[in-house]
Amino acid sequence: MKKAVKDYIRTIVDFPHEVILFCDVTTLFADPRGFRMCVDLLQAPDVEMLIAVTQVAKPVDPPTPAVVGRR
Repeated sequence: MKKAVKDYIRTIVDFPHEVILFCDVTTLFADPRGFRMCVDLLQAPDVEMLIAVTQVAKPVDPPTPAVVGRR
């Protein structure tokens, strides 16, 4: 069975608080096959825009969507 990019991302339930699903992408970066698959998908001609939602400040701050790139 062929793996998808999401199979390389570890999900931690209820972290850091209840009802939060924390998606740890370091497991994707650590696996050369998964990382290569992710890069290839991002370079695909049908990808027009990449949007990332980040939470790097205090836990009380709302998530910040950011447009990372546009073709």
